[in-house]
Amino acid sequence: MDTEDRIYVGSRVTYYGSLAEYEGRTFLALPCQYHCPDRCRLDANPARFGLTGPAAGLRLDHVRETSISPAPHDWPADGIPMKFGSHWYMGAYTSDGGSGRARTLHFHTASPTAPYGEAAFHWRSLASQKFLDAVRRLDRQSIGYARITY
Repeated sequence: MDTEDRIYVGSRVTYYGSLAEYEGRTFLALPCQYHCPDRCRLDANPARFGLTGPAAGLRLDHVRETSISPAPHDWPADGIPMKFGSHWYMGAYTSDGGSGRARTLHFHTASPTAPYGEAAFHWRSLASQKFLDAVRRLDRQSIGYARITY
């Protein structure tokens, strides 16, 4: 899948699902587990998304990836595509996550009012080697990088 076809957490997406009143509207995609009434797991497969709209309180929960398509967006050149669980993130940099087993991933978003999002990961038990390699690259991009043990 090409980077432009991939749905990243924080992407603007267009909805084409079964709720006709929202068809063709643009939303911001977040992992479903943040506010899902069905309590999605981080590694749920296939990925589900929670969509937030421009109007206050407008939210769609538990949306299938097949019901949305990414809106065009020019991601920053220093962004690093990373998959954690069943969701993709466009990594920007990392910071301390509060313990030796946690990092906070700061990721780019397509939101004009919030260009960065962040998510805390306890990555040792859930992350692939490819993800850990991407974390190391992001650590090198971080301001105030603190050495952590992998």
